[in-house]
Amino acid sequence: MKHILVTILFIFPLFVHAQTCASNQKEVKVHFETDQFGFETAWTLVGKSGTKYAEVKNGDYQGSSIYDKKVCVAQNDCLTFELNDSGGDGILIDPGYFWVTIGKDTIVKNELFLNQLTEQFNCQIGQICATSIPIKTGNFQSLYEDTWYSFKPDSIGSYKISTCQTTANCDTKIYGYAQCADAQQDTTQVGTLFFADFSSNCGQKAEISNIVLEKNKNYNIRIGNGAACKNKQVQWSLQYLGKPKGCLDSTACNYNPLAVVSDNSCISFGNSSCGGPDLVIDQAQLSNTIKLDSINVNANDCTLKEGCLNGDGKRYVVRFNTKIWNKGDQDFFIADLGNPKFQNLLTFDPCHQHVHYENYAEYLLFDNKGKEVNKGNKVGFQVRDLLCELNAIPKYNYKVFGISKGCFDEYDNGLPCQWLDITSVPDGEYTLVVRVNWQKAADGLGRIEKDFDNNWGQLCVKISSFQNGRTLKVLPNCPTLQDCTGTPLGNAKFDCNNVCGGKTITGDLNANGTQDKSDVTDYQSLIVDKNTISTLCSDLNQDKKITVIDAALLQDCIKQGTAHQHSGQGAHNHCSFGAATNIISDTVFYKILSINPSNKVISIGIRNPYCAVHGFQFAIQGTKILSAETPLSAYPMQLKTGLQSGIVTGLLDANYNLPKSNVWQPFLDIYYKDDATNICLTQKSAETVNSDIQGVISIEDKKCVTTVATEENSDITPKISFSPNPAKDNLEINFSSFTNDAYFLNIYNINGKIISTITLKNNQNIVFDVSNLEANLYFAALINESTKQIIACEKLVILR
Repeated sequence: MKHILVTILFIFPLFVHAQTCASNQKEVKVHFETDQFGFETAWTLVGKSGTKYAEVKNGDYQGSSIYDKKVCVAQNDCLTFELNDSGGDGILIDPGYFWVTIGKDTIVKNELFLNQLTEQFNCQIGQICATSIPIKTGNFQSLYEDTWYSFKPDSIGSYKISTCQTTANCDTKIYGYAQCADAQQDTTQVGTLFFADFSSNCGQKAEISNIVLEKNKNYNIRIGNGAACKNKQVQWSLQYLGKPKGCLDSTACNYNPLAVVSDNSCISFGNSSCGGPDLVIDQAQLSNTIKLDSINVNANDCTLKEGCLNGDGKRYVVRFNTKIWNKGDQDFFIADLGNPKFQNLLTFDPCHQHVHYENYAEYLLFDNKGKEVNKGNKVGFQVRDLLCELNAIPKYNYKVFGISKGCFDEYDNGLPCQWLDITSVPDGEYTLVVRVNWQKAADGLGRIEKDFDNNWGQLCVKISSFQNGRTLKVLPNCPTLQDCTGTPLGNAKFDCNNVCGGKTITGDLNANGTQDKSDVTDYQSLIVDKNTISTLCSDLNQDKKITVIDAALLQDCIKQGTAHQHSGQGAHNHCSFGAATNIISDTVFYKILSINPSNKVISIGIRNPYCAVHGFQFAIQGTKILSAETPLSAYPMQLKTGLQSGIVTGLLDANYNLPKSNVWQPFLDIYYKDDATNICLTQKSAETVNSDIQGVISIEDKKCVTTVATEENSDITPKISFSPNPAKDNLEINFSSFTNDAYFLNIYNINGKIISTITLKNNQNIVFDVSNLEANLYFAALINESTKQIIACEKLVILR
């Protein structure tokens, strides 16, 4: 929910003409009274077959306004209403308000959400998860392209789910979910308890041969048709196979956490028959599935918050499958969700709100000198037996994580985080390494792998750039990568001081052997003194400079630690520093609101409509800064100023953030030393940190004012406006200036590339053709031609 300092409510009613739906249609009404951040709201109303009945995009709604929409839909169409908030904090109820009705029935009304809210309605039995068909064991035939069933076992045991009996020779899939909220209407295993896309018995048809289900627990099963099976019925069966047997002794090396009946097979550790697991990266699958892709990412995407990407907007990623075999003679057991004793290898993910196995796979990119230039991690949200060799018995599923001997788990290259972000990687030749259990850890039962040399897969690749993007080429004859000790595919690394296997701690500025609060203070001192060169030991986000982002990252690390316990199971590492994460779609604006020459005080305002603010820095020119303080006593912050540099930096206490606001808020009083006639905010040193400890774009809205200027008498500032915004074909640019200075307008794409420069004249209206631009977010910067200063910057949204 949003928290704002000031709320100003304006109501702009939008009237729609009365519309009568046909006899074979129903009427859906959508009503919104937007909060202050109406531009963040987007929604769609879509039918089961993909018919888009209505859509509102980000930027279509204004803040504090009323909107009503009436839509006629097909009488029996199964509908999905999806509501999104680009700010990631939902709609502020009071003044915000919304509801959706069909006929006289209310579907949703003022429900709390953060990023997304989805409601399905007007659906027949079996069409969606909420209307699943109740079944018991037996044989069945699907009704739709995707048919939903609900099954509640009357006995714990092993079950077999199979579509092998389908008469049509086409692709089928089996999905199983714990609850409808987890259900994903797509072709991946995201959110599933169990999933099958193929079978060792019947090829492209799906089969789960040995899944352990609990008594009286409800399971939602979706039988899906692939493209070749569209409009064809799928025959499938659900069979009970009996209670699973195995070793019940948790201290034995062959303990079976899924067994409920003993088969007297337990073997004690130390016995020569114990053997061990052996995880192997499938090199052939890595080679066959690698590809380059581009994706558009919003600032609230979980993949960004999990560290899978280094920024939002358009990203270039290398995708590939991660297929992990267990070629050993014992299972690789990870965790039992039903037994807290066996959960130490799990990490709780606050974004997805469920546990992950964090050491599932690591993706690394090395240059031709063996130096690591990029890194990505794939957490296993569910590590299980996807398919097995002949005679191997699968054991692991949604409840117990692991890979049985003779079986494999695989994450497809279409899944989130199944990639390496190369957007900022320089052109060149690199070695891509995919490895599993790289720390050579024992499994959850203490079993050590028999062989670690096969835990790696690698490819040599060449990354190149061209005018409209990037290319990727896999190179032949890839030599085995060595670590800094010369060990092939070894774990040894240079520390931040380039010492092989060194122990220097990144962020420990005072070299006392630990990261502490004094280091955070030292970071702020370095920023305002402007007398330091960034090093690999001090530059936490690898952007080759020391800024408030580094201070905020270290503060967050000290507060949360490497094993921060979240609500739920497991922990999360807040000290895993890496490549800079920069959020393009968030922008924070600063300007001088007023200057009091008598008391020598500058009032600085902040406007942050897209994100909460945790830290900031900027510079003042034209005078010497003595100190700064904040009038916002409810938001404690540590402030530092530089007498010589003019830099001001602030970091809020670890538990605080300045809330979002779409209006200007006075938030700093800056005291200066000498008489000055012209005081300016400078763009060069500006940095801002959002509440997720990510860097965002910082803009000085008004660069300079005289010591007698105030907010009310500053009309000499050039003014520029854009309409419509969002735009589709033409964008009208209205520019007015009361000086003789020359100005021009730069329009940037979301990656910061200038796509057009427009020369402006006083009091000029220009129609700019945007029909050839892709639908996306853009930035327009008004620049003084002689000083090259940015006078104003606005977001532009292009729709298609």
